[in-house]
Amino acid sequence: MARNFKTRNPEKYDYAQLLYMDGATQKEVARKVGITESTISNWVQSGGWEAKRAARNISPEQIANKLLAKLNDMLEAGEDFNPAAFAKITRQLKSFKREAGIDDLIYAFIAFGSWLEKESLTDDRITPELIELITGLQDKFILYRRNAENQ
Repeated sequence: MARNFKTRNPEKYDYAQLLYMDGATQKEVARKVGITESTISNWVQSGGWEAKRAARNISPEQIANKLLAKLNDMLEAGEDFNPAAFAKITRQLKSFKREAGIDDLIYAFIAFGSWLEKESLTDDRITPELIELITGLQDKFILYRRNAENQ
């Protein structure tokens, strides 16, 4: 159901997701985007936004390091070595070597935008117009990637 609405109004959906991922409450997102709290709640639930936002607190590198440590422990287990479990963790580790998804791009663009805003306080070359241009190009790129994934 929320998927159909996203298709009809992708700009509001994407903007809501950006705000939510940046730490806004559901109530704040609903107000800023101009949607009901029920709609944002549905989007958060159906899109898995809560888990994605929580995942921002642990980096892929940290996860990979934990998996590598687990593999090391398994190798040192000696007679208790479990090849099936070892293979499973190895597959999980390989899954981190993938192309950046739209969520990854959004997170990176949010972080870059925050950095640009901070830098603009001390760097006169970073103007509001430049930030607006960069943000527009980022949005255009995300739409391009989303359309490419849907084909």
